[in-house]
Amino acid sequence: MDEDRLAKQLAETGNIMDLCQDPAWLEETAQIEKECGGYVEAGLLLREYAMSPQAVTPDQLQQVRLQSVLFAELHQWMSTWQLGLSFEKTYTQARQIVRHHLQSATEEQAAWLQALLSEIEQKTPSEQAPVRAQTISWFRQVFTSEDWQQLAAIAAQEIYAGVS
Repeated sequence: MDEDRLAKQLAETGNIMDLCQDPAWLEETAQIEKECGGYVEAGLLLREYAMSPQAVTPDQLQQVRLQSVLFAELHQWMSTWQLGLSFEKTYTQARQIVRHHLQSATEEQAAWLQALLSEIEQKTPSEQAPVRAQTISWFRQVFTSEDWQQLAAIAAQEIYAGVS
């Protein structure tokens, strides 16, 4: 919706939401929704983007599934570290590190990741998933000393910032 129309509505009634009572506006909105085949919630400027959905490749879908499991395990593991206020930034950096290692996995690491992916696709419950149970060991194997130093530096920096 354009700013002029919103400004006019605000000047007339003092409430932008009164547009919802305007039959012309409701008709225009219904027409826009009909044209795109669904609800328009992001606004007209994103209309073209919303109408051209990006195709997700099977590889991308697998990466999303893999990362969702790895990040859940990472979160659970890091929660035991008692990082306090530094948890969020440290966890964010750890996720970036994991993404980096996923892109540069060795053959052995890639084989383990493929086994984990198979477990995910078979929808094995996490308590009965032997490969998933090895996730923390995988993190310990792939995280380098530089990775650990980065995490420690972020945690220390955040703790120090919280104390000052």
